[in-house]
Amino acid sequence: MAFADGTSASKADGSGDFQTSQHQDFVVVRYADVLLMAAELGSSNAQLYFDKVRSRAGLTTKEPSQENIMKERFVEFAFEGQRYWDLLRQGIDVASSTIAESGIELKSGGNPDVITIAADKIKTTKGFCQIPSTQITLSDNVLKQNAGW
Repeated sequence: MAFADGTSASKADGSGDFQTSQHQDFVVVRYADVLLMAAELGSSNAQLYFDKVRSRAGLTTKEPSQENIMKERFVEFAFEGQRYWDLLRQGIDVASSTIAESGIELKSGGNPDVITIAADKIKTTKGFCQIPSTQITLSDNVLKQNAGW
């Protein structure tokens, strides 16, 4: 990669290129997640941990009940892909009843498809995702498909 002045991006030692010489941090786990997990586990400091997350967001104190912690996780981690796993952790019945939907319309290229996410399917698969058949083949069938798929 070259900059506007003609210089190129490189490692400190002068080697490398733009793809290998980036120094951008990325999130592996958020501190709020650690605090809420500790509160969820019933730590003696649950109130302190729960309040730290809420005060950072400018909210007042609240009892760290299981329901309140799950609601806080729902809001705190919106659009971060954690909700599904939070629901599964509460049990397959909670997950399947919360996730189940019918009549969802997906539009792709002007051809709408109506799909249903069945609670029974979630229960049958125990929430596990399908392993792509290509991965099973590449493993010489060492990998086995998850139950229900």
